[in-house]
Amino acid sequence: MRPRLALTALLVACAPPPEVVVGGEPSIEIAFPPRNVGQIATDCDGDLQMLIVVDIDGIELQDPYVDGIELVEGQGHWHANLGGLEGYTPSFGQSVEVTADAVQLGVTRLEVTLQDNLHGDIDAELSQNSIEFELVAPDAEACP
Repeated sequence: MRPRLALTALLVACAPPPEVVVGGEPSIEIAFPPRNVGQIATDCDGDLQMLIVVDIDGIELQDPYVDGIELVEGQGHWHANLGGLEGYTPSFGQSVEVTADAVQLGVTRLEVTLQDNLHGDIDAELSQNSIEFELVAPDAEACP
């Protein structure tokens, strides 16, 4: 039974990201980490590396750092902001890895927001999404 469970977990982890649907009302939802993640451990140095995957509908993802980029209706990107950290991590794909040195342990919030090509908030009912979880130290046995 265990090999089947491991294979299922592997297949889920390797599944392609959700498809972006263009048109309609813009929306973003955090697909990973899951809403019920509970706790996420830092590495042994207190640093964090966290993959974030989102499901986006209603906009065409666009690199906001292209020279001469202009505001275009229906185009944009998204920002990930991890509570307690200054700034944000921008992405114009469906996933991004957030890295942070010496993070503060405790309950924190991950927030994702849809942005237009010029980094302005996209005004839509579902243009932001968030989850809360606890940042914890790794098990003592995992660190030398």
